[in-house]
Amino acid sequence: MDVTFRARFERYTFDKTMVPSREFDRRPDLVWRIGKLHAEGTTCLHSGTWRILAPMHITGSSEGLDGAGKGIGMGRAKTIRWWGAMQPDWGWGIGRKDSKGPLVAKKPYVEVVQMECVRGMLWSTLEDVLSLVPMPNWTFDLGKTVATKFLPKDRMQCRDYGTDRVSFWARNDGTIATGIASQRWNPLYEETERPPPDHAAIGFGARGLIDVQRLGTEANVE
Repeated sequence: MDVTFRARFERYTFDKTMVPSREFDRRPDLVWRIGKLHAEGTTCLHSGTWRILAPMHITGSSEGLDGAGKGIGMGRAKTIRWWGAMQPDWGWGIGRKDSKGPLVAKKPYVEVVQMECVRGMLWSTLEDVLSLVPMPNWTFDLGKTVATKFLPKDRMQCRDYGTDRVSFWARNDGTIATGIASQRWNPLYEETERPPPDHAAIGFGARGLIDVQRLGTEANVE
């Protein structure tokens, strides 16, 4: 069972003078993979009900961060230019925030935070910086609960883009199903008002056009 996490950069324009406002001129989204969660487990039939046995084997991997939290070249610097100069070691990744296993939960789950990290630079103009950065690559056996491991303080500065809960349960045929529920979605969002054309000053064709840029994350079951 695999869950892929991706970043998505959207660019479009909407007209605020229309009711309701209408989106148009959407450019193709830029999408790239930032991490992957892989889960393995077995089930058994108990009293007529299929259940997941403990422990489940869970692995998380990040595309842009190594095990020590160092950027390895995959990040926004190679994809877009936004909010000033980008550094080449910006990296994207995922970390484990919380988890409960089959021994304590009918639907075992892992909460995964999506993050963008940089070394040697403070997010001075952005909010929602993680106070503790979870390990970007991890493997564990999930029975009850497993303590989250964090990088040493001040190793990286990482922005929190949101958290998804990945849940597992046994179907009626004994196979394991996977579901994703967003716990928090926290994209970067920017609106810029487009200056009116010259002829708008005399009342012809004036429109309130807003250019939007949004950078967020998403998760999909493969």
